[in-house]
Amino acid sequence: MNKTELAKKVSNTIGIAKTEIEKVIDAMCVEITYALKDGDAVSIRNFATFEPVTRADRVGRNPSTGEIVEYPSKVVPKCKFSKHVKDIVSKDE
Repeated sequence: MNKTELAKKVSNTIGIAKTEIEKVIDAMCVEITYALKDGDAVSIRNFATFEPVTRADRVGRNPSTGEIVEYPSKVVPKCKFSKHVKDIVSKDE
């Protein structure tokens, strides 16, 4: 499902224009992204928690040449889904 399909389904569910729902989805994505950039976690109850996590420095190897490559630490986004979502997805039907 892409953003347009999601907006259409939400629009049908709550009766608001699809274009307005798309604006809301865009705004949510932007605000979550900037909160993560600022080091804040975002929790949407019964859905998911988004948080920035710092990956440590590490050493890797180029599989083609065997050369050792050092990767510096960096901050990456992490998403942890709620038990509610996990239960629905894993339910056998």
